[in-house]
Amino acid sequence: MILGLSAVTAFSNTFEDSPTSWLPSLLVCNYAVIEQIESNWNERTVMALKQLTILLLLSAMLVGGCSGKNNVYSGIEQQDLTGITTAKELDYIYAYKGHTSNWASTYYIYQKKDSDSHVSRVFLKYIGKEPGPSGEMKYAYTTESGGGGSGTLSDAESPSVIYNLGGSGGTGAVPEKDSVVKMHVEWSGGSEDIELEPEL
Repeated sequence: MILGLSAVTAFSNTFEDSPTSWLPSLLVCNYAVIEQIESNWNERTVMALKQLTILLLLSAMLVGGCSGKNNVYSGIEQQDLTGITTAKELDYIYAYKGHTSNWASTYYIYQKKDSDSHVSRVFLKYIGKEPGPSGEMKYAYTTESGGGGSGTLSDAESPSVIYNLGGSGGTGAVPEKDSVVKMHVEWSGGSEDIELEPEL
């Protein structure tokens, strides 16, 4: 079983170094052990072990595929905001996020320490099935403090499926950190309401 133990050790080291790259080592480990003991076990047992390895591979592919889709906000998160170099320059920043099966939306409002006014930024991202939006698209959002905005895009077709709806600034009322922002969007595929929850 020297070969088998070496393979197990290799798998263990690989997992510690990089948990996301464990799959190839696991397959090598399984097949190395199977080949080592194949002469001592009957054909049926060896076949069962090989089938188990294939099932592990398929399961890992499924989990990997799902985890890649978990972050529906990729590209419209706080770190994607332009104009902010570091959090140290901010007096505060409030973030709100929400999504449906077709849309993800984020709303940020922040104020820099050297400014008397706040800035708000709004994003929409299409996460639904293809084809993506085309033609006219309308949106409107409101905050519990009475703020909000609306607009129309004459052609919503976009290769990035991310819509920067711009920003605004001023010295008016700022929504509470734990409040909710409501977004409404109408596009070629229908209309949806999205509730953006605070990211506390």
